[in-house]
Amino acid sequence: MKRLHKSITAILARARLAIENFLKETILQTFLAEYGYDVARVQVGKDKLVQVEELDRQQEVAEGKQIGATNAFNAALKKAKIPLMRYVKIARILFERGSEEYDLLDLRGKRKSKFNEWYEQAVYFYKNALEHPGILAQFALYNITVEKLQAGLLLVEEANTADQLQESLKGEAQDITEARDAALKDLQEWLSPFYTAARISLEDRPQLLEKMGIPVPS
Repeated sequence: MKRLHKSITAILARARLAIENFLKETILQTFLAEYGYDVARVQVGKDKLVQVEELDRQQEVAEGKQIGATNAFNAALKKAKIPLMRYVKIARILFERGSEEYDLLDLRGKRKSKFNEWYEQAVYFYKNALEHPGILAQFALYNITVEKLQAGLLLVEEANTADQLQESLKGEAQDITEARDAALKDLQEWLSPFYTAARISLEDRPQLLEKMGIPVPS
């Protein structure tokens, strides 16, 4: 992603150099006028450039927020899993396979790995534990109190809230990225004939080509 952003930054920097120098330098305007590029036409290109630059700035901000939210989600999930797995291990010792309690706590097999499934399974475990006095009585033998189970459930809910935020920010970042990429494509389609006109009209004037950021063949 950083490499891609560097590439976009380079494209925009080159475009800004070419467009701004054209708008400032009368001599450039004179030569490119022969190929249909006057100040009004190049101003259209500048407007496209400004739009891409703004969207690129917004995309970078959105991506930063999304990465921060994802890191926060991962931390919240890790924190929620620690007490839950401890309680699951103890429950598997306390309750026989096939018993009502075993099924109520969904202790069969491996724990779910996909977050949505993990979340549902974790909530199921905590809520059934809290709603059944017999389960609470057995947990109390290991000093697993109602308060500890409630605290564990709260950690699960916090992880779910963090997941919802990161997914929302992922969507926002994706929307802005798509808008930026579409605007960039539009800008590049405008730039291509502009650069071609500059190369042709300034073919024998390497210093002017350099002013527009166009490489001069050696």
